[in-house]
Amino acid sequence: MNPTTETALPVPPDTGTTKPPDNRAAIKQAALAIVYYGLFQACLPLIRIPAVRLPGFVLLLLVILPTMAFMFLQVRLALSIVSLRPSNKLCCLLAVAALGVLFLDTMASPLVYSAHNHTILLALVLTQQVVHDISLTLACTFFGILLSAIIRDKNTLLPVAFIAMPIDYLGAMTPIGFTNNMLKAHPGIVKAAAVSIPKLSGPHGISLSPIALIGPGDALFMAFYFAVVVRLSLNTKETFWWMYWLLTASMLAVLVIPWFYALAALVPMGVAVILANKNRFTLTRSEWFAFLYAGIFVLCLAVGFYLFSHAKLMGGH
Repeated sequence: MNPTTETALPVPPDTGTTKPPDNRAAIKQAALAIVYYGLFQACLPLIRIPAVRLPGFVLLLLVILPTMAFMFLQVRLALSIVSLRPSNKLCCLLAVAALGVLFLDTMASPLVYSAHNHTILLALVLTQQVVHDISLTLACTFFGILLSAIIRDKNTLLPVAFIAMPIDYLGAMTPIGFTNNMLKAHPGIVKAAAVSIPKLSGPHGISLSPIALIGPGDALFMAFYFAVVVRLSLNTKETFWWMYWLLTASMLAVLVIPWFYALAALVPMGVAVILANKNRFTLTRSEWFAFLYAGIFVLCLAVGFYLFSHAKLMGGH
């Protein structure tokens, strides 16, 4: 019987280099997200509802469905940019470039409105709005990615998300808040520094619903949370869907409920991050108690600050 012989396969020499990961798919997804976002922003206002009497539920659907579609594109755009995992240097360069485009777009406003032809004017106005919204969103997204570098551990994300919620609530939804006061005193400035949610046009070009805005801080923190979730390998898919549905529901509340004119977007964002990753946090018993005490302290401080300031405001009247 002949002995069995084994032949060793040749081993390729170690060159000391590794092939860089193929990022083309992520780049394609990000590019498509930007294109879809821009097309939706440009085309939706061109759709005009005829001057006929429509049932109330139909009018409600004409507000709900476009808002749901836009919020999907907004959240998807943030996640697709974050998924590229750009370096800090690249984020700085792209953020500055986006701000430069935003500045040029603002400076071009007088030229846009100097057009006398109605069709040309409409095209220029829509183009300017799209450029404004995309450049602002991208600038805030890149700054959010840069800010996310401060979170080194997944357990740090839990108190950050929790503490940010009451702070944003005080700023956006109370009479003493900076955002709330800016909305009342300088609505033009707020609109210029925010992303407008596009709406269908009714008869004579009138919008079917009130103007709704996404502030720069909202776009920044959306990218901030996604960047932390992606970098620390947390539950990206669930975070996306929780954030989408909670933000969409909150935005619809702003549009539909008359007295609910402002939204602290960091509240649904924080809730989304916590719910999507509740099983990923591994705090010790002492850390949980420290987090609980800190949370109670922040809530008491926020409530006390609100009551004190509200009493002063009422006393001033």
